Amino acid sequence: PRSARSPVVVASLLAERAGVNVSTVKDFELSRRVVSSRKVSQLCAAIAAAGVSLIPEDRRGGVGVRFTSI
Repeated sequence: PRSARSPVVVASLLAERAGVNVSTVKDFELSRRVVSSRKVSQLCAAIAAAGVSLIPEDRRGGVGVRFTSI
């Protein structure tokens, strides 16, 4: 069974895998500041490498995520 991880652990892992600071992840999540497009691309690449697809909003529905691999 999968166990839940704290938001701090998840932010730290994402930051490490994306090669950015944890503060960048937290600021992006909370919309505290504009994060550069390069860093957003790094975050998206790390999320994709973890087997998660980001689903954009379209006429059929809102944004979301999907596991692409386990």
